[in-house]
Amino acid sequence: MRWMMVLLSFVGVATLGAQEGEADRLLREMERAIAPPEYHAVFSLETDYPDRRDPAPMVFEAWYKEGVGTLMEIMEPARSKGLRFLQKEGALWMFNPHAGSRRAVRLSATASFQGSLFSNHDVSDPQYSDDYTAVLAGTERVEHPELGIVEAYVVDAKAAHRAAPYGRLRVWIVKEGAIPWKMEFYSKSGFLLKVLWFSGLKDVAGRVRPTRWRVESLEQEGAYSVVEVRTMEAVEGLPDERFSLGGLTR
Repeated sequence: MRWMMVLLSFVGVATLGAQEGEADRLLREMERAIAPPEYHAVFSLETDYPDRRDPAPMVFEAWYKEGVGTLMEIMEPARSKGLRFLQKEGALWMFNPHAGSRRAVRLSATASFQGSLFSNHDVSDPQYSDDYTAVLAGTERVEHPELGIVEAYVVDAKAAHRAAPYGRLRVWIVKEGAIPWKMEFYSKSGFLLKVLWFSGLKDVAGRVRPTRWRVESLEQEGAYSVVEVRTMEAVEGLPDERFSLGGLTR
């Protein structure tokens, strides 16, 4: 009897390990559906709070190289033009060329990105698989705004280390094409903070991708932010030196 209990325990651990491996793979495939591993893109960002609305969307340019970093520069509006951001090795830096200093300022990953509902981490580091360990929670039939009723994997991802910006993520990934449909962000104490919806499917940078990312607050009723992909191209050979503090403050 004892050997049977040991065997069942071993099978349970092996099954859980297989589920974790499959879920981690799905999370990485979803990230590939959002953006290529190396790209240059232009995004717009619009935020609407119940008591105010930004007069015009922000437009920013971004260069990304998986495993190296993200470099972003604001193009519009005029009051923020030229602000640069660098995400590298888990840290996010901002440089204001108009501030009269050649030093970059380190920012919190969990702080709001330029007053939006997206955090600095959400915008600068698209690799959630680096910070979370995922398990497959099952499948659901969901109603996608463009694909109709589709089957989706449900993946739960828990923070893998203390520096992860959220305690837990819950992600719905359409089986066909590993396209993300919905993502929930939970605090480290377990509260649901916000929900991110993916839509605007277009053929961009070599495959069909969601080009509209709308995040809605669960803390401020009616508040939302929307990022839209204006242009995106897969590139190769971006020099690592581009993603350096020296390059940020050039």
